[in-house]
Amino acid sequence: MNDTPVYRIFGLGGAGGRIADAVVARTAGRLAGVAVDTDEGALEALSYCRPLLFGKTRFSGLGSGGDVSASHMSAQEARSALSRELDGTSVAVAVAGLGGGAGAGALPVLLKLADERNVPVLLVAVSPFAFEGADKVRAASTALRTVDGLGTARILLSNDDLAPATGDLTLQDAFDRATDAAASALSLLWKMSALRGYVNLAPADVVQLLRNGRGTVDFGRARATGPRRFSEATDALWNQPGLGLANKAAGAKAALVCVLGGPDLRLQEVGDAATAVSAMLPFGTPVNVSTVVDPEAAGWLEIVVLLFRRWASPEATGEAAPAAPAGGRFADTAATLEAGENLDVPTFLRRRIHIDVD
Repeated sequence: MNDTPVYRIFGLGGAGGRIADAVVARTAGRLAGVAVDTDEGALEALSYCRPLLFGKTRFSGLGSGGDVSASHMSAQEARSALSRELDGTSVAVAVAGLGGGAGAGALPVLLKLADERNVPVLLVAVSPFAFEGADKVRAASTALRTVDGLGTARILLSNDDLAPATGDLTLQDAFDRATDAAASALSLLWKMSALRGYVNLAPADVVQLLRNGRGTVDFGRARATGPRRFSEATDALWNQPGLGLANKAAGAKAALVCVLGGPDLRLQEVGDAATAVSAMLPFGTPVNVSTVVDPEAAGWLEIVVLLFRRWASPEATGEAAPAAPAGGRFADTAATLEAGENLDVPTFLRRRIHIDVD
């Protein structure tokens, strides 16, 4: 009997689609990928993900022009197609570019469908570069608020963190570097349970990690080669601009450390990586370790760390699981967005006003 889970990555919007396509490329097509967008040209430019165009009647395949509300309505109309893509999925990764309309509009629809099917989802939300404008940055923040309580665990990234600006970085290089950094790390997270290693996470462990680590997850990644590769990688892991974890470790409740190398990966490097991460965390923080041995990584050492800010399943803590979306005649209508706020959410919740009840 084959109990290997089906991992599937969904790329939502232009940035999400590019990242998902790059991830599937790095897994030699063994990871199933779906790109979801309103821009037919952007989908045609991808090579590895199966395209899912939505909103063609409304947008004529030309993109949403940043219209989140219309994109959301179009995604609601494409619920059946999105639902079919979840068939047989055991673990889903949703990579959403949140600076435009398609990714932000489709994301809550996909997450609700996954919740209904009890499919654990690792959400990777990518915010735009600051130079893309304050409107896009605000739109990304608003999109995140509309999916509070949906998904299982979430990694929040910004292109500025993935590709910190340097004097000689061109515009094209910045976008390429951001895509490469995210895709490299996400493909490694897939490899840690799908490829042979010596300290592997079983598929069931991956599901449990996501369910126990609900909420926001801090992400770090470093890669180095040469005789000092371990010291260079661990130093970058904590101190590099953008993805450095030195200022994030204090609040961690658990950590996942994934170490990738070629056939020359040394036992001491794996042990030292786990020790280095443990030393930076609060005493007693559980650390899970996985290794990946990849012949194509000969000479390289790559370390990816996920720091979970929450670490307890609802069953273990007595915490109530997130409520299912309410039913009724308005269950499938689009959110009412105005000036960056979801007006369907009560004001005291939108403005985070605490109300004392005697």
